[in-house]
Amino acid sequence: MGKRIALLLMLLLALAPCVRAAQSDLTTPRTGFAVAAPEEEDGRVALYDRPDPASEVLMEYYSGAPLTVLSLEKAGMVKVQSGVQGASVMGYMREGDLRYGLAAMRVVPQAYMSIELVRDVDLYAYPDGMAEKIGRLAAGETVLTCGQNDGKWVQLFGLPRMLRGEWDGVSPESGFVEMATGRGKGAWQAPATKQWVLPLESELSYEQAIDCAIDLILADNGALPKIPQEERSREALLSYMWDVRLEYYRSTGQAFYSIYLQSADDYEHSANIRMEPDGTLIDMETGNG
Repeated sequence: MGKRIALLLMLLLALAPCVRAAQSDLTTPRTGFAVAAPEEEDGRVALYDRPDPASEVLMEYYSGAPLTVLSLEKAGMVKVQSGVQGASVMGYMREGDLRYGLAAMRVVPQAYMSIELVRDVDLYAYPDGMAEKIGRLAAGETVLTCGQNDGKWVQLFGLPRMLRGEWDGVSPESGFVEMATGRGKGAWQAPATKQWVLPLESELSYEQAIDCAIDLILADNGALPKIPQEERSREALLSYMWDVRLEYYRSTGQAFYSIYLQSADDYEHSANIRMEPDGTLIDMETGNG
């Protein structure tokens, strides 16, 4: 599943040059990264089967749902893709229902539906019971969804983060679940102060953030005692499992990298690092929290 998230990031960041020249302009329709922006924070944006608002609604997306605009259509419509390669849906939206560019993630609040599963469910590549099954979620797990279709299908929120390594027990973060009666209990999650975003052109990329974190560990003077000396090399640290997120606080307008790394062989060999988007260290500590 980490590979699927990485494919999403590659797709979104490959399209980033299309929007950099107008990064401060969030309302001009253009191809590349965009987010759903309903008029109300608890509203939804419809994804249509055809470039016509009178056509069938495939899905409805909550505020801040990440999308990729593939082309501009006639009559104020855009063709979009939601999800990652191998677990996505394509359709059409009204161009005014989106905000465009990576900076839009920091302006439009992210809202979710949080669902606690009460039964095991299959994860599909498309909102159709005949689609490929790409995973299975266990009863007791809680998932975040970015949209739904008539309450029957929900789409998991493909969070903008980078995963390296295989994590046991980590829920898949992209795909579609058929939510028949009794399979889950949903709760609306209003936009929070903190949300996850993708890096802007002026900020470190995920790969650069990992390199910077390794440099900080190699220069550490004892703040991370649980990372053994024999593992303090670039090669050894790159073999660790990494979870890298760029967190943005709407209340302050500030973002910082939150990085967690853990040895694949010993979970005690781990560290948490926080740093500014330019790589300036905020703090780092040992532990597996």
